Amino acid sequence: MYTSEKYLKFDTKRTAQTQKALNGVMQTVNLVMIIIGSAGVAAYIALATFINPTPVWVNALLAFALPFAYGLVMYLTVKSANKNVILSGESIQSCFYSDRFVVSFLKDGMKISEKTYSYGGITRCKTKYNHYLISVGYEKIPVCLDDMDEREKATLYAVTSHDKGGDVLPLNAYAAALAAAVVNQSQDNENGGENI
Repeated sequence: MYTSEKYLKFDTKRTAQTQKALNGVMQTVNLVMIIIGSAGVAAYIALATFINPTPVWVNALLAFALPFAYGLVMYLTVKSANKNVILSGESIQSCFYSDRFVVSFLKDGMKISEKTYSYGGITRCKTKYNHYLISVGYEKIPVCLDDMDEREKATLYAVTSHDKGGDVLPLNAYAAALAAAVVNQSQDNENGGENI
């Protein structure tokens, strides 16, 4: 939503959909490791049962126990962590200013921590499961798109986008996009437009 202080502010509750957007690829990799590992272990059991004495190549199939065990442990760990985050009532508040964006982590409405990022540090942005994921280095910051109107989405995309060469647009382009959106919103409100 647009605020009176002329910046964009979004609250993202940590839901199952948010966690799926953040950890979906990792969970898919873990499931693939479980499937491949279990296939190898099942092949070992079947071959070791019917071939006597057991050749070395059959014993080598035991190596598939490692990806199976790792995949299983990681899958259960991530699933448990996701469940704990969802039950904890945590949320993320993202404030987008003309020169930076600030991400606050909240629990039960109280601020736990806060980080400030520059737009130049953004490495990738993508939309996944109705969340806009902003990658800054190895961190992913989710912004829920459910309650946004088209103008807010367009402004968010404009201030976090990169040009086709992969370079970040100049800061004044961010400031102009954000300022134009806030001015348009203020004019709409003054002209009896709908409050957002």
